[in-house]
Amino acid sequence: MEHEFDGAVVVGAGPSGAKTAEKLSENNIKTLVIEEDNSVGNPVQCAGIVSTRTIEESELKKDNYIQNRVRGAKIHSPNGESIEISRPETQAYIIDRSQFDRKLIESAVQSGANLKLGWRAVNWNGKTLEISTPKNNTKTKKIKPKVVVGADGVKSTIRRSINLPRPQKYLSGAQLTITGTEIEKPDFVEIFLGQKTAPGFFAWSIPTDRKTTRIGLCIDPEMAKKPATEYLKNLIKNHPKLKKHKDKELEWNYGAIPIGYPSKLYDKKTLLVGDAAGQVKPTTGGGVYTGMVCGKTAAKTINRYLDGETQLKEYDTNWRKKLGRELKIGMSLHKTLCSLSDKELDKLIKKLDNPKLIKTIENYGDMDYPSKVAIEILKTKPSLIKYFGVFTTKLLGDLL
Repeated sequence: MEHEFDGAVVVGAGPSGAKTAEKLSENNIKTLVIEEDNSVGNPVQCAGIVSTRTIEESELKKDNYIQNRVRGAKIHSPNGESIEISRPETQAYIIDRSQFDRKLIESAVQSGANLKLGWRAVNWNGKTLEISTPKNNTKTKKIKPKVVVGADGVKSTIRRSINLPRPQKYLSGAQLTITGTEIEKPDFVEIFLGQKTAPGFFAWSIPTDRKTTRIGLCIDPEMAKKPATEYLKNLIKNHPKLKKHKDKELEWNYGAIPIGYPSKLYDKKTLLVGDAAGQVKPTTGGGVYTGMVCGKTAAKTINRYLDGETQLKEYDTNWRKKLGRELKIGMSLHKTLCSLSDKELDKLIKKLDNPKLIKTIENYGDMDYPSKVAIEILKTKPSLIKYFGVFTTKLLGDLL
């Protein structure tokens, strides 16, 4: 039997889904959030570093989900060259993603959203949503909502059910949390570049306190010769900065990152947000900020749609106005940097190790809008254009 549901169903209780649900509920729209896991925030599939802007966008009070504050980064080239970028004030927060996600969904529930844990979307045909529940997971419950929001991550059932296009590329990641070694600069993250280190992306070391760090990486499976876990083990074993970490292993995390948003993120009664929509920064792999921005945009569109003022395709127009150009240019920048050989990366880092360029990066660097600093670097030193080929071509195309 099918039941009418006079409201919206949000599939997925991560940051993008939680923020969508919160804003829908604030507008007195009946909202059901279903999450297939039995708890929100698990399993963790995130490095846990977010911009200060992300915390502002979350509208959460700064609380114990913040584990550390970062003001700088040290970037290592494949041959060991490095540059250091920093500012006096906090540039990013290291967060406990489980706690952060739970606080976001708690805010949505306090606003009126109904959360159901262990409920899984089985199929959505554009009219009827089939859901399995913990009490009766051999049968499906069928409801007919006004709107469905697919915030159900990389493998989005909602996206696949109605054949919306998939993101352009999926990166594969692995991360290990290690404790016991005194960390030299706990307010700095470290980035490790190189095709032998992490083909198609990069590796990182992110301190959560003075003795605990998250060491991880992402790879492009199409460029890699082995799984992400093997690259990570090799990095920790052989890199002079990391091989000293032979202490207690606390936790392994794994995940995939979708980059390059597809051509269409809506259907007649459907919107996609967050990882399901590929709304992830291609330069860093971060999707919390972008997912929440797009979740809020989705909620505004749904509100107008249910009032008969617009169609859901307005969402695709509005979120692109906010982030589309940046993500598109970011994809070009990603393709450019990830195509460089280790020798080219060594040369690039060496050329960037220049007081004037370091100052430019410090003045214009922005985790959420990296195209700004890339443009300023090229303005400061035009000869670097050979390292930014695809990015420069795309940027000029957009400007023209």
